[in-house]
Amino acid sequence: MQASYRERLRSSYPFHPSLMEVLDGKLATIPNFQRTRGALRLLAKAVRRLWATSADHDLLIHPFSVDLGDPDIVDELTGRLDKVAFRSVVAYDIARPDDEAHAQAIDRERFAGHPPYATRVANTVFLHSLTEPPARGIELDELLAATLTPQDDPAHLQKALEYLLDECWHLDFEGRRYAFHTEPSLNKIVLDETEATPLHDARSEVERRIRQLWRDAGLRVVTFPSEPADVEDEARGRLVVLHWDTASFREVEGAVPDRVRELWEYAGVQRGYRRFRNTLFFLVADADRRERMVAQARRYLALDRLLRDTRRLDEYRLSAEHRQRLEEWRREANLNVRVAITSAYCHLFYPVGDADSPYRPFAHERLHIEDQGDTRANHTETVLRRLRELNKVKSAEDAPMAPALVRRDAFGKDEGMVPLQSLFERFAERVRLPLLLEPTYLKEVVRLGIRNRVWLYCDLAANLASDSDQDLPDIVIDAQHALALPSEVEARGIPIYRRGRPSRGWRAAEGEAVTIMDREPVAAPLRLEAHGDPGLALAELEAKARDARWPALGQLQVFWQGTGADTQARLSALRNVMGHLARATAAVDVAVSVTFPDGGQWETQFSGPAERYRSLPPTLEAQAGEASQAHVNVTLRLSFPSGLAVGGPDYRDLRDVLDLAGLGHIRVTASPYEGGGQ
Repeated sequence: MQASYRERLRSSYPFHPSLMEVLDGKLATIPNFQRTRGALRLLAKAVRRLWATSADHDLLIHPFSVDLGDPDIVDELTGRLDKVAFRSVVAYDIARPDDEAHAQAIDRERFAGHPPYATRVANTVFLHSLTEPPARGIELDELLAATLTPQDDPAHLQKALEYLLDECWHLDFEGRRYAFHTEPSLNKIVLDETEATPLHDARSEVERRIRQLWRDAGLRVVTFPSEPADVEDEARGRLVVLHWDTASFREVEGAVPDRVRELWEYAGVQRGYRRFRNTLFFLVADADRRERMVAQARRYLALDRLLRDTRRLDEYRLSAEHRQRLEEWRREANLNVRVAITSAYCHLFYPVGDADSPYRPFAHERLHIEDQGDTRANHTETVLRRLRELNKVKSAEDAPMAPALVRRDAFGKDEGMVPLQSLFERFAERVRLPLLLEPTYLKEVVRLGIRNRVWLYCDLAANLASDSDQDLPDIVIDAQHALALPSEVEARGIPIYRRGRPSRGWRAAEGEAVTIMDREPVAAPLRLEAHGDPGLALAELEAKARDARWPALGQLQVFWQGTGADTQARLSALRNVMGHLARATAAVDVAVSVTFPDGGQWETQFSGPAERYRSLPPTLEAQAGEASQAHVNVTLRLSFPSGLAVGGPDYRDLRDVLDLAGLGHIRVTASPYEGGGQ
């Protein structure tokens, strides 16, 4: 402590120096304050109140000792000084008989068991707010010096000040000073704007954002179905996001929402029993977090509309500093809406065959979304990632299941042959099995089963069977191709064909020889195609290229599109991909169409070398960002002068680049490399 300050404490004792300074300095400038007489009268009331109510016997009488919870003191400061308008400031923000003023609520809810820091800070700021500018208000250092006692942590006082700024209706910060005003502060303005924002608009905003946060990615997203007919009965995986008003969940209650069971059990307008029950995964809101989503959206809309309405800003006479603070609040509110939604939609229900599950026929998983603040994140990928970790879904990147388990769980009792289309659909029907996201995964399981001699691959139309996956350019998933157990092949007398090897007998378990014939070579295809999320599409393309005996790709085309809010992100994705194509000659085709909020429309197309396109992304992305409606089609055409080895390091790098770029669903087509050796 500096000697000069110690001397000030000693000379003003038992009063804190800052109290004497505000009485003899700031309040003395008010004409109605009778300087010495007024100061003595106020101090007498403060000391009497302090003597009657304080059990702590503070070392000094601070500015906060002027207790604004005492009506006589409030009247002395407002009535006698002709500052009647400040009475509402005290009642709303500092102290009132029911203890519901903002400072009192902060002390009760956030500083329980501690001194009333918020009330102390508010009292001190109030005394410095009664004068006219430029003397009005108090700087932070002065405020802390006036409020601290030997037992206090300065961090608590600063936190109390932050809470007051967030919640008080009349406290404001301008330049370097904190002060109460009789006019409403930014908090009150925003609160009034929030209450004036229709609840329906806030609900619509939450619905819009939910559709934006969960988009198709491996699973097709179905949002807010109201009846079973809204969810098609098909073998494709769906993430069903239920409206928070139609279904919610509270773990302590432990009951699966009725709407989940209804949509899972029934399908169609006639409410027949659903066939493909293993395809539905349900995302449900937490019952205790629903209202926060809407409240946060309502505040965001209020801030957004206020900042867009320059006339209203002028009416409130908001300074540039105030407007900047509103911008900051809008950014925070925007983030808070996303966090509130992703925190609420945390309950995942998926079908299982586990008899011990408390939610049978479902299992429950509580999701923890880590990238809540990422505006471009697609949280369907979070769900899909967790389902893969739980082995509930399988994609081309996952290791193939043991064929013996597939035979046990997917074949019927005494069933020796299953068409591959039926087998694929059984994974979509039977809840004890994982759901297969695309046929490519099943093809790998089929090949592994052939190599392990669990089954043979049969062409039913040709009445042929294959016992070696090396003889198969591709596995066809349809009703005309099947898996057959060795005993079934023998019983039906189906010939086994092999290509390019001497004919020899293949013996079943019983030792009976099966007819073997040579197969004519199959011409390699000139073009291959795959689609899905980038990682899955490139994995499927790799499998097809290997089946076709392509050592390398010569040309590759990647097509994707974006609509609405995704348009800008899809354009940005192209720019990101183009930065990682050192080994390819690239050309692009881009077609963009947008409609602006004022009704204006704009369309453009580009087709040419990637280098020529590099100057265009800022313009295209900016236009898409301002549009109320937008759509883009993108085709990236890649040529590999030396070939792109199938499955090689460069191929894997390209797959990772596309997978991380945020392209969404893509379609890839490829042609083989026809040049010299690698």
